[in-house]
Amino acid sequence: VFVHISALQKSGLETLEENDNVEFSVEEYNGRMGVGEIKLI
Repeated sequence: VFVHISALQKSGLETLEENDNVEFSVEEYNGRMGVGEIKLI
């Protein structure tokens, strides 16, 4: 799943590393689906 930097910033995260476990919501942006909020688990 592609995660835009703005989704990370919105969730208070700076980066993700390969194999990080996350939970995320899916939201619509300008007619396209993308990651909304994301958190490490």
